[in-house]
Amino acid sequence: MQTSMTRQRRLPAGKAALTPWSEMLSVIKRCSAERSECRNRQANTIWSAWYPAGIRSPTLERIETIYALAGFSECGKSTVADLIHKAHGTSGARLKMSYFLDRASNELGYDVYSLSGERRAAALLRGLDAFARCHWYLSTLTIESVHRYDSIAALKSYLGPLLQIIYIDANEELRLERSGRPRTRLEQKDAAKKGRGAERVKEMADVVIDNNGRKQSLEDALRALLQKREQSLGC
Repeated sequence: MQTSMTRQRRLPAGKAALTPWSEMLSVIKRCSAERSECRNRQANTIWSAWYPAGIRSPTLERIETIYALAGFSECGKSTVADLIHKAHGTSGARLKMSYFLDRASNELGYDVYSLSGERRAAALLRGLDAFARCHWYLSTLTIESVHRYDSIAALKSYLGPLLQIIYIDANEELRLERSGRPRTRLEQKDAAKKGRGAERVKEMADVVIDNNGRKQSLEDALRALLQKREQSLGC
């Protein structure tokens, strides 16, 4: 009768038997590599669907203007979005960039914020297209929380004049007063946005609005902007 020692599988010369723990580590590493490869394939699917062929979406072509609102915390982005929404009534909608990117992350199963700016822009476009399909009666959209330079630059290159970037400028003291929070909190938020390129967004903006004065001044500036945009569209 063979003993348990003689029944054991012989290993090639120079190779040691794997312990159960090292076997488990090997499996974990292999699975991790497979998941990473899968994520890259999914990201490339988004990428190839929208770029470099460009945007060919009849749904988005129905939209007259997408206003991307940029600026630091408490500068007045929400106020501007609300004024644009009121000006367009039921044909306008207020949106947040994070809404589309978070949805894309959930659908794809990984964090799209970790992708390049171009791929984040592609994911955002998919979300905008789906939203426009479900809300066919809309002609104007506003997107708030635009402070990542790489993704908004890519989005601008995709959409061209359809995307109008509005940068709202307000000094720190006024923003601090509006926030009602400690200065350190505002400075932390500003630092985070600067790290994402928020200041560079101002350089590429189609319009810069000074919001250091009264609300009436902001409303007047925005009214002039909307009228100019309507004229350019032939409305």
